Amino acid sequence: FFFSSRRRHTRYPLVTGVQTCALPIWARRLASTGFDVTTADPARISWTTSPLKDFTLVVIGYPSTLTDNAIATIRSSRLPVLDADPRLVQPFGIGINVDPANPNRQAAPGKTVEVTGVTATTTSGLPAGEVIVARDSIYRTPIISNGMVYATVTDGGQKRAIWAQTGTAIYLGAWNSSNGANHTDAYWNMFDRSVMTLLGRDASATSASVPTATRTAPR
Repeated sequence: FFFSSRRRHTRYPLVTGVQTCALPIWARRLASTGFDVTTADPARISWTTSPLKDFTLVVIGYPSTLTDNAIATIRSSRLPVLDADPRLVQPFGIGINVDPANPNRQAAPGKTVEVTGVTATTTSGLPAGEVIVARDSIYRTPIISNGMVYATVTDGGQKRAIWAQTGTAIYLGAWNSSNGANHTDAYWNMFDRSVMTLLGRDASATSASVPTATRTAPR
């Protein structure tokens, strides 16, 4: 679906293929935090007629069914992108897949990510270290980032990016909930901060309404 939303008279589009996994809970989060979200089928959009000219943000859920033409249109629009689909990190310049032959390969099941503590406004105020982002196991699909890494998971004995930014594109590759209830406040803090960062706003201000991440006990 193609989601367009408005907040304080500013429009943000959310673009994806099918309504599964990350997308519906992300859309509900945006609606619950002040965005008015509407939908349309991307298959019915003419991607050759600048359909994104009135918008300021693109959000892609997983799994995306965007065509090559749609991806090219999004790239040429130069709009910021929040992406959950690991298959699209290379087209959008965020990084490369850990396993190109199986780009959807997940890390071992778990409930946590590790915030890196990198100096950035996106993570300002978040505690560095292991953070519980789900009440039950989530899908965690790491990538090899070519930009700034905000959070990692251990995969094959190495720390790989699960939340990362390159330029005006952010990858958030952790999700698993039909209604969002599986995710903790820390997860939604990460999501909100991603959105605010891409909109050029103070990401740390989200902590006023969304509790900061809670670390697990030291190991």
